[in-house]
Order: sequence, then structure tokens, then C-alpha cells
Amino acid sequence: NDFSISLEQCITTNFDRVISRQLDGDWHRLSFKVKQLVKDLGKLRQLFHHLIHYDSIDFLNFLQGIKAMNAVSMEPSLWIGEYSGENVFRIAKERVYRVSQKGKLITVLEENM
Repeated sequence: NDFSISLEQCITTNFDRVISRQLDGDWHRLSFKVKQLVKDLGKLRQLFHHLIHYDSIDFLNFLQGIKAMNAVSMEPSLWIGEYSGENVFRIAKERVYRVSQKGKLITVLEENM
């Protein structure tokens, strides 16, 4: 089975569904972690979509909603607790506000390009 994926396909297609279909025959053999990572691909693709279509405030609100749902989920997303996941949250906050040296919030409100 020859299967190759380009970066463009990861961004423009339902990449998570393509991967899921490829693994469908062996899904019952996969570990919980692998299954969760495949599910996370869909969430990350959705995040990318929101990043380019929402303003910085709406994106941060969406992201915080994901984090809140993840906290009570029976199957939490693995990427949120990773270093790169924490960076997504940090950068999303920095697009909306920064904390001054005196501890005051400074509004930034970066625009989408």
C-alpha cells in the first residue's frame, strides 16, 4: 500500500480522516495513544482553520474553550499538555494582550493577515 502525504494535503484536506481511513483495518490493534493522536489531528486542523478565519480574540476564546472541555474530557487531547501545545496558548494570548513589567495588562489585538 503506497501512501504519501504532502504538507499541503495536511492543511487543505481532511487529513485526519485520510489517516483514519488508512488505519481503519487495523484500528482495533492501535493503542489508545495512537487513536487519540489521530483524533487530535482533526482538532489541530480545526484550530488552523480558526486561526486564519477568526480574529485574535475569537481565536483565543475558541482555544480556551477547547482547553476547558479537555479538562473534563474522558479522552483528553494529548497535544495540549505538550510544550508545543503550551506555546499555542501562550502565543494566542500574546496576540490579544501582554503583561507589563508592572503587572498591568496591555491590549495588543493583532490583526489576522
